[in-house]
Amino acid sequence: LTVSALDALEQKKDTVKSFIYDKVPPEITGLKAGNKEVTESGDTVYIDKDYSEPFIKIGVKAQDSYGIKTVKIGTDNNAPYDAGFFWHNADISSWAAGRHNVRVTVTDKADKSANATIEFFVDRDVPSFSVLKIGGVEYSSGTAGTPVLPGTPEAAPVEIQTYQSPVTLEGTVTDSGSGVEKVEYSLNA
Repeated sequence: LTVSALDALEQKKDTVKSFIYDKVPPEITGLKAGNKEVTESGDTVYIDKDYSEPFIKIGVKAQDSYGIKTVKIGTDNNAPYDAGFFWHNADISSWAAGRHNVRVTVTDKADKSANATIEFFVDRDVPSFSVLKIGGVEYSSGTAGTPVLPGTPEAAPVEIQTYQSPVTLEGTVTDSGSGVEKVEYSLNA
């Protein structure tokens, strides 16, 4: 852009200023949580009993025609850039069981923003049997040979022999976290 000024004596002064017109916000083109690709905003990442790290690495890939000014991941206002992604180590050590959201905001040099959310579900509890009856005999969900409280059924032995036909299996399974997906049994395994 060239701006010219002319005074009454026809003295002229030109000033040249460069600018970029940017009406399009940045685009978030990739999200990662740990080793998992998050395909779209709102995807759920599960953290189970086997995940023992206190942090999970979150990555954001973004592009903009004018340039990226900042990338905010959770509480990190200036995520560093490496290998095509902006990265943040989210501290998950204090996360209780249940849902947690991490918000991502990418801002371009024209102060236009794009947002995404990664949902995490923490479930470090395994399912438990509150009632287990095999052939009409009630067992606890404990380990065989472990002492039990008075009035509590003994733990199921490693091997159960019965001569009833058919053998009835009854039980109640609970899971305080993500819920029970399925219950299986095997015979002569």
